[in-house]
Amino acid sequence: MIICILFIVIGAVVLAFALVAFRHATTFVKKGRCVEGAVIKFVETKDEDGVYYYPLFEITISEKETITYRGMNGATYKSWKIGQKAAFIYVPGEVPHIRRLRYWSIFGFPLVLLAIAADFIVVGFGYFLLKAYF
Repeated sequence: MIICILFIVIGAVVLAFALVAFRHATTFVKKGRCVEGAVIKFVETKDEDGVYYYPLFEITISEKETITYRGMNGATYKSWKIGQKAAFIYVPGEVPHIRRLRYWSIFGFPLVLLAIAADFIVVGFGYFLLKAYF
């Protein structure tokens, strides 16, 4: 009986964190402004596994302000081309907090938390409903 309550409580707590993270993501998208950035060069980093290439984007925020953004995903080959463009989103006034405009980069963390919470809740209620068999 304790194990089912424990699973349900853990699932509820993780679900609460997932909902808060989802709310932050939707607020970010609602308040955000879309801009376009272009690859200007590649940043090479060496590791024991080899050389990784990270794209460096130049993003024009306004007529007077441009920023550079290093891509978060590196590859062993240059997966981008110089001059290739990508969409970004940021909240005006919070320029350091900029993200690529992709579904997974914005809503990925809340979705992972939601999946973990659903697993805990389903297992907890499964134990609770089928406790006569255990």
